[in-house]
Amino acid sequence: MQQDAAQNLAGRSRFRYLTDRENFLGLAFLLPAVIYIIALVGIPFILAILFSLSDVNVGDTNIDITLLDFENFERVMKTPQFQRALSNTFVFTFISQIIIIVLANILALVLSQDFRGKWLARALIILPWATPIALGALGWLWLLDSKFSPFDWILQNLNLLGPGTLLGPGKHLNYLGREGLAMASVILVHVWRMLPLSAVTDRKVSPRRVNILV
Repeated sequence: MQQDAAQNLAGRSRFRYLTDRENFLGLAFLLPAVIYIIALVGIPFILAILFSLSDVNVGDTNIDITLLDFENFERVMKTPQFQRALSNTFVFTFISQIIIIVLANILALVLSQDFRGKWLARALIILPWATPIALGALGWLWLLDSKFSPFDWILQNLNLLGPGTLLGPGKHLNYLGREGLAMASVILVHVWRMLPLSAVTDRKVSPRRVNILV
């Protein structure tokens, strides 16, 4: 009995010694997150790479991975759909990032100044970033609706939309149904979403830099 008690005491002492070590505790606390990331992201990522280099079909229950090198990529890159999507991606990225950089620097300069209601301005600026993506998407779907968009109502009251006007002759612009307007709408939503974070996280502007920019 005394020998068993001594062994139990020694085991508890070793366990207590391990729990008192920062290195062991750090690894122990990080291990569940590492396992979760590997299972949820790492394994599917590796499978996606293997599937992209093989002849696996969607819905095929008999998965037999036969590597095809880069034949899949070569075949996809020759399609006009991929080439059009790639060009649209470059256009979207270039235009949206230019707009975000310019407007973020302007907002950073404004927020670096002291004025009344600065805390309210910061809260309103960060609001698009804090808004849940699903809620923001629903709001923009209503704003860009082909029949009930408030933008159309504003343009009609400004005599910019309708028969005999600059944007006429229709009463609705159909923002998501026309190629150019759809691209502009997607860029607008992306800028609305990313601009607050870019402005708030921009580094503090020194007085010298402000004088140079002004």
